[in-house]
Amino acid sequence: MNEINSINIEKCFRFMFALGLLLWAVFQPHLNGIEWLVIFACSFLVLHEILIGSITDGSLKLARFSVRHE
Repeated sequence: MNEINSINIEKCFRFMFALGLLLWAVFQPHLNGIEWLVIFACSFLVLHEILIGSITDGSLKLARFSVRHE
């Protein structure tokens, strides 16, 4: 049970980091195109890791992606 709670807390921190990074970027007036690309790529990679981690550890049940634990 502790492991599941720590995983969920980690996912919440990662989500807050990605969202905070995107919000920070929105309010920066001096960013050029490359900086925008790097910030969005970083944020979406973090969000993608949250989604893929949820699918593989079984905490997110999707119709097409069923994960069997042996």
